[in-house]
Amino acid sequence: MKRKKIRSLGLAVLTLAASLLLGCQKKDPNKPNPDTHEPIVMSTPGYYAKDFADLVKKKYPEVNLVFDNYAGMNTTGYVRAQFKSNNMPDIWCTTMYDPKFFSGKDCLVNLAKYEFTNRYSAARINDVLDDGAVYVLPTTYSSLGITYNKTLFKKYGWKLPKSLQDMDELAKEVAKTDVKFAISQTQFPGVGFRYFFDILATDFLNTIDGRQFINDYMDGKTKFSENENIKKAYKLFAHYEKLGLLHVENYGESVNATRDEMAKGNTLFMMGMSNYINTDKCEFGILPFLSEDGSTNAYILSVDRHFGLNKKLEAKGNEQKLEDALKVMDVLSTKEAIIALNGGEVINTKIMPFKDFQISEENRYAENIAEINDGKTARFLAVGFEPAYTVTGEKFYEYMQGKATIEDVAKTMDEVQPQIVNNQKPIFTTITEVIPRKDVARLVGKVFAKEVGADVALMSINEAGHYKANGSGIGGDLFPLATTDEELCSVCPTSWSGKIETITMTGKEIKEAVAKGFIVKAPKKEGYEPSDNVGEQDEVFPYVLSVRQGLELKDEESYKVVYSGMEKEFIQSHNKQTSEVVGLVALQNYVSQYKSFSIKNIDEIQW
Repeated sequence: MKRKKIRSLGLAVLTLAASLLLGCQKKDPNKPNPDTHEPIVMSTPGYYAKDFADLVKKKYPEVNLVFDNYAGMNTTGYVRAQFKSNNMPDIWCTTMYDPKFFSGKDCLVNLAKYEFTNRYSAARINDVLDDGAVYVLPTTYSSLGITYNKTLFKKYGWKLPKSLQDMDELAKEVAKTDVKFAISQTQFPGVGFRYFFDILATDFLNTIDGRQFINDYMDGKTKFSENENIKKAYKLFAHYEKLGLLHVENYGESVNATRDEMAKGNTLFMMGMSNYINTDKCEFGILPFLSEDGSTNAYILSVDRHFGLNKKLEAKGNEQKLEDALKVMDVLSTKEAIIALNGGEVINTKIMPFKDFQISEENRYAENIAEINDGKTARFLAVGFEPAYTVTGEKFYEYMQGKATIEDVAKTMDEVQPQIVNNQKPIFTTITEVIPRKDVARLVGKVFAKEVGADVALMSINEAGHYKANGSGIGGDLFPLATTDEELCSVCPTSWSGKIETITMTGKEIKEAVAKGFIVKAPKKEGYEPSDNVGEQDEVFPYVLSVRQGLELKDEESYKVVYSGMEKEFIQSHNKQTSEVVGLVALQNYVSQYKSFSIKNIDEIQW
């Protein structure tokens, strides 16, 4: 596409670093200490890292461990961009790893020879084995299925269903009460993608022929819409929909909001990938994805995170850093570290990967572990399907809303097949350098403000060096890559389909916000899982302020502001307006004007 030339008009841009705001506070133990070894930078996206850091410091006080934790709307896309551009931290964390589709051979350290690797069960090592090498190690496992409210079953004396046919009878009984039958998580397109594949896993896809079909599809030899066995399985979706398991009452609401609704205690089932509910009000359990007669039910096993070491640590001159990073991996490969990263509840909410792991009676998978160990499981199909996440997930949501047929969903898989075969999504531009998050904040803020006619952009950033992350702001950097919607969404605060919002602030309020920073509150509960932002004490993250060309902020005047990272009460009291502009689309449209894109192009944005 022909590059559009834009001349800089000298926009007024102000960035205030948190270090200036916090200079009078006591020294943060998470900051590099010049009196110790060279820092080891570790990524633990979604986790609260302080307790883990304390474990490392206790065993290896000489190790200088610091954190740069991503906190945005597309963790998988972000960590994959780090990998593809070879811009990983010393200790890299990824959500998915499958050596069939991408290998760590050229950029990760082989961990097979180290003692701590022997602590993992053979089955878990086999999951990541890459031609005899081990480049990543897993953390906790979750078993995906249908979450159910045990307390309601006990209260009404209902029998736990073992098939969709049983569900039909149960639905008749539930209809006689005020209990809501089901809710579904619908925040991210990837969840819609999962519904399609996980329901099919109770039928054809989890057979030998089904696995061969997936391999043939990914090689471009067959299509979803033409396979007779796939067509026969369409009736499953109709049955799930009829039961209300594919529920769209609150389409697009946050995962946390859906879980909070389930925690109220009057909903029987919940569909979705995030199935941990922290409440003392009710007990919850997991059912497998159910087949028609119950003979081919399936749990979907999913690894929460994998960790590996950047191969650059093996370069000459990095001997001390490699030794220190291996010490961190030694600590990481323990039950105590898993508990430190996840919170104390993890012992009862996850499956650990170690040989000596014994599941407790209190673990929520205790009642499922026999079936899981008996092989009533299906593969978590994800790696290699990245081009299909968004388009297929969104089409499945249309099916859930009655706007598309299940045949349309299958056809979408056919349409995206060339991208899967070639492992390439549509490219919007090619980024030529690492664009730090403070500059990403300028990009997003200016584009959003220009699109909706705002005067000011006030974007908080997820600054490195904190034990926990700012999940409401600009989550991370952009990397030198051919850039798709995956990378753009990873830094877009409105996620995949959210619309740009504005509030009205006075000049004085804007200046005060910049001076104060965005405060991420301390948690009020002990148990949490990786999707929650939690910590022991409040932390402050800086705002990046951009103002319209020629505008001078005056204390008493009011301005239209696009934002990321604001307290909910403040937003509601300051004339919150939701535009019709999807944030990610605005970002895609802007960068696609450029064949290549760099920080210089951000300076050139006319607004």
